Amino acid sequence: LPRSLLLKVDWPASRETNRRKLVVQGKTTPGAVLTLGGQRVQVGRDGTFSHVVWLREGAQSLDVVARDVGGRVERNRSPTVVLDTRAPDVRFDTDALWQGGSAPR
Repeated sequence: LPRSLLLKVDWPASRETNRRKLVVQGKTTPGAVLTLGGQRVQVGRDGTFSHVVWLREGAQSLDVVARDVGGRVERNRSPTVVLDTRAPDVRFDTDALWQGGSAPR
C-alpha cells in the first residue's frame, strides 16, 4: 500500500455564481471511496472523478472525503461559494430627468 492517500480537488475558480449546478473534478488514489457533500462519488480506474453538486441559495462550503482500503482518510474543504439567484434591485432616479429646465433633445 502507498504511504499516503492522494486527494486533489479542482474547485471552480468563481466564488460567486447565479447557477445552481457546480461541477467539481479531481483525482484520488484509484480504488478509494469518495464522498462529496455527503454523496458518494464514482471514481474512475485512474482515480479521476467528476461530480455535479446542486447548490442551495447563500454561502456554503463543500467537504470531500476519500478513504482507502487501508483505512486512511484524506479531507479537502472548498472555499466558500455563494449562490445568488435573486434578481438585482433595480431603481431608477427619475427626479434628475425633470430638473434643470428644458427637456432633453
